[in-house]
Amino acid sequence: MKAVKRWIALLMVLSLLCVPFVVEAQEPTLQTTLSADKQELSVGSTVRLSVTLSGDRPYQAFGFTVIYDADVLTFVSGADCQAQPERGMVLYASVGNELSKTAELTFMARSAGDTVIKVEQVCLADHDIYEAPSASVSISVQPLAGGDVNGDEFFDTADLVLMKKNLAGLINALPVDQADLNKDGTVDTADLVLMKKCLAGLL
Repeated sequence: MKAVKRWIALLMVLSLLCVPFVVEAQEPTLQTTLSADKQELSVGSTVRLSVTLSGDRPYQAFGFTVIYDADVLTFVSGADCQAQPERGMVLYASVGNELSKTAELTFMARSAGDTVIKVEQVCLADHDIYEAPSASVSISVQPLAGGDVNGDEFFDTADLVLMKKNLAGLINALPVDQADLNKDGTVDTADLVLMKKCLAGLL
């Protein structure tokens, strides 16, 4: 009887040794970083967003949704992006075996106002899908400033005529503080387009 008990005890020990140890998988450490090259801009100028998704190991897929106010901003460009302007959304999805992925998106200010751009529904994936933190950045768009290129204290079609002549090389340079409507440091056709829109009451 004692021998049987010893045999049973030995079998129990062996069975315990054969049971694989189960190690609980740790949740990955994920990070979302959102930055803007400027947080204050004027109507007609652009802002570039940089969104970086990173994890503690390589991931095969990265994705997020950008939410913005379509009355204040217009989506201009971004690789691997699908715009839904009627909903004020941009969808981003990219693949690659990488520790992190950075996306660059450009928006243009279409009207004055304070707004917030949000990055939501952030996820990274390998054999599973993991949700990363959301992020946001505040943007302040100032009304269009300048336009009085002839210095008569009025902004009208006379200024538009001078602007066209200047860009055609028919007259000397105009005052930059008035001619550079989008405040990008250069007087060019983008400023002429803004001038036309402003005079037409579209801005």
